[in-house]
Amino acid sequence: MTASCISELPKMLKNQNHQSRFVRITVCGARGSGKTSLIEQLVYGIPPVRKKAQPTIEDIYACFVETERGVREKVFIHDTQGIDSSNYDIPRTLMPHTDAFILVYAVNDVESYNIMEQLKKDIDKNLSKKDVHFLIIGTKLDLKQRRVEAAVALNWAAREKVRLIEVSSLDRRSLVEPLQYIMNKVIQTQSKSTFGRPKLGARSNTIANIND
Repeated sequence: MTASCISELPKMLKNQNHQSRFVRITVCGARGSGKTSLIEQLVYGIPPVRKKAQPTIEDIYACFVETERGVREKVFIHDTQGIDSSNYDIPRTLMPHTDAFILVYAVNDVESYNIMEQLKKDIDKNLSKKDVHFLIIGTKLDLKQRRVEAAVALNWAAREKVRLIEVSSLDRRSLVEPLQYIMNKVIQTQSKSTFGRPKLGARSNTIANIND
């Protein structure tokens, strides 16, 4: 399987030669929560390495995801800078263009969970468009040092009316279904839209095909 990581959005928009529909997903979370490892395992099939993480500035990944209807849809996954208590900034510039947010925390890090909750609250407060979907992912399920109880997280998710799932980035299969879930939610919303959304062309790239 081959894939391409696209680090600058303008490169994707040059020399457009065809029209296509795509979905934009923004991934946010605390620094060290494992969001980048999750994305790279999902898109590239690269398992995480347990070492000190290099801080993410911003990256955009491209892939195809097969929906429940068997249609391959193009997805751009925007990996944002990790957040900590001294560097807390929600991605306001991305909000008008995002179809779905994936908020990530680590099950062995209470602070990352608290940051995730605050992110959800602040994004809700600042959203300027309706029908934006959320998926919450708890990572590092393979580690024994759990600090965030599953029941606490699931009860919060039920109150917020969002789906929450715990995964290990070592298990690629556990990552595919959540992405397909959020993709299906977005596609259903787009299909129901009266006006639809403008189509934006993109260069043909060698990008990953993600399915079961």
